[in-house]
Amino acid sequence: MFDLPKSTEIRKPIHKKLIYQKFGSELSGENQRSIDACENAENTVSDHFREVTKMVEIGSGAERKIKDFMLTRYACYLIAQNGDPQKEEIAFAQSYFALQTRKQELIEERITFIERSNAREKLKESEKRLSQNIYERGVDDAGFGRIRSKGDTALFGGNTTRDMKKKLGVKDNRPPADFLPTLTIAAKNLATEMTNYNVEQKDLQGEMSITDEHVQNNKSVRKIIPFSHRRLRKHGRMRRRHP
Repeated sequence: MFDLPKSTEIRKPIHKKLIYQKFGSELSGENQRSIDACENAENTVSDHFREVTKMVEIGSGAERKIKDFMLTRYACYLIAQNGDPQKEEIAFAQSYFALQTRKQELIEERITFIERSNAREKLKESEKRLSQNIYERGVDDAGFGRIRSKGDTALFGGNTTRDMKKKLGVKDNRPPADFLPTLTIAAKNLATEMTNYNVEQKDLQGEMSITDEHVQNNKSVRKIIPFSHRRLRKHGRMRRRHP
């Protein structure tokens, strides 16, 4: 959940809360586990656990150098995860990161919702334009439904609209697009826009020629966009829980 910061991005507030972590010349077990975790995740340890030297007073105005570490946010997170929650600083850090993780999840969910809503609106506009185009070329509403259904069957690799509703667990009175992931909605929109363009440019007439065009466009889109029915079913379940 964390964007790994550059080595110069030191998280001072959290680092202060973790002040009890004294690296010194020897690493504690908690700190070493954190460094091992960083390394095992294929991150550069020195980018997150930066070794520094600082001066400390030893009495009578004298000072001496000691080894210390500066930590990035990611390093603080690893230390918190590997630390003892009985210690106040670790308990605070664990709570902090838990709250920040949830906040990030909510932000990402909102962004995903907005992106999906925008894609859905674009598809609606494309289908409205297609409906108008084919009506002007002698195709009625029932014909539009057949054209769109055959296009969906081509896009979904031979699965009909009814098949997709069953796979997604969609009720008969709801369109599958309400439960499809954003990428799939965008694929449907692309195929529909291609059909609109070619119908207008070639001045295609009648249901048969427009159907052939729409089916071919959906097949072409399917070749360039990966489809996973398992992923579609999972997304459908999530959409039913969070419509």
